[in-house]
Amino acid sequence: MPQVVLASDRERKSTAVLNGLHQGDWVTVSYFVPVKTIGGQPMGEYTVVSGEVRRVDSVEQLLVLESASVPFGHIHAISTQQAEGGEPA
Repeated sequence: MPQVVLASDRERKSTAVLNGLHQGDWVTVSYFVPVKTIGGQPMGEYTVVSGEVRRVDSVEQLLVLESASVPFGHIHAISTQQAEGGEPA
């Protein structure tokens, strides 16, 4: 399947969440994983991962979690959650 282009309001929401993240925050991210290119169009699948934020690299445009590294441009949806075993904020 081709990568879905986000509506501008959804893209702004994802950017706002990314800008507010700190090391140790817990997030769930739905993102596009390219598998191949057909006629210049990336084709792939969407996956979901939850985990602790290791870093948000604005230079490399990369969200680094304990179990995955996700390019900002591949993020479809992102939400923050209470850390496992943590107290509510």
